[in-house]
Amino acid sequence: MAYPTRHSGHHHYYNGRSFPQPRHRYQHPQMYSVDMYGRHHRRHRHQRSHRHRSSNSKFEAEMLKLHNYHRARHCAPPLVIDQRLNQIAQSYAEYLAATSTFEH
Repeated sequence: MAYPTRHSGHHHYYNGRSFPQPRHRYQHPQMYSVDMYGRHHRRHRHQRSHRHRSSNSKFEAEMLKLHNYHRARHCAPPLVIDQRLNQIAQSYAEYLAATSTFEH
């Protein structure tokens, strides 16, 4: 595995390819921690507990905060969570999983 190295000048090199040095220095996304381990068990809609919904809401809030941080860097307006849209997307994801299908 090749690791990025920095040579003199304004370029970074990775696997022999040259990339320009970024103009701006932003806080690295890994500075934010998101607990994804609480979601490793797959549950069906009728088996969800109150605890699962609570941890899911925490995950959604953390991801939204991180996403809006990156949107703000590009002068984009912040997003808000739409529970109706989330339910539609979740139902479709469950349908795709049940039918072993991967599509948009």
